[in-house]
Amino acid sequence: MTDYDGNMSPFAIVALVLILARAITELWLSRLNERHVRAHADEVPSAFREMVDEATYRRSVDYTLAKSRFGEVVTVFDAALLIGVLFSGVLPSADFWLMLAPASSKADIASV
Repeated sequence: MTDYDGNMSPFAIVALVLILARAITELWLSRLNERHVRAHADEVPSAFREMVDEATYRRSVDYTLAKSRFGEVVTVFDAALLIGVLFSGVLPSADFWLMLAPASSKADIASV
């Protein structure tokens, strides 16, 4: 996604900005949700008091926070992997080798 001088194309810059903006927004929303869950973790919400006991609610809070932390790791990993694949040159190399594979298969078949 760079030109011959090593500069990033406008498309690459937009793609990078969008990938980073999405990851940052997801992390921000996750932290916002975690803060809200922690702020209300001490007491079962009134709408659920008839259905959920304190121990079950506490496990629910713990699960929500653990799932949120794992989601943050996944978000960072996904963004890093996507940026790595798009900007490392892996895709052009893979395309080159995939274009060679059918040609070599056809040559092998023709020589039989």
